[in-house]
Amino acid sequence: MVPYIRRVEKECGCKIRRFETWSHPEHEKLRQICDSRAGCGGVPFFYNKETRRWICGATTYDNLKRWASGKPCAPFLPPPTSFKAQEVPREPGGPFKMINDLKERGKEAMEERQRLAEEKRELEAG
Repeated sequence: MVPYIRRVEKECGCKIRRFETWSHPEHEKLRQICDSRAGCGGVPFFYNKETRRWICGATTYDNLKRWASGKPCAPFLPPPTSFKAQEVPREPGGPFKMINDLKERGKEAMEERQRLAEEKRELEAG
């Protein structure tokens, strides 16, 4: 969930506060108070004090973004069983575009070398 939380914070310009409930009893007490209507009983538990909306458990990126933006969200919407199926949306360009461009140029260079080697063999044979 951390990559989703960071991306939502960046896109929405908000700060999602996190409270460690395992080793801090006062944080667990706060979670229980916020969770009194929801009945979630576990973590992660997301609570928006402005809208009073909550999400119980891990969720999808889009659902978390809707929650943080104050829009209606599903309180129980688990993510797909494969996190590969739901990657964090990335900004166009960036390091991944650069890597893909390098891979493409390398592929083109290899194809050119193979073509030249094949022409050389044909000239030597012919």
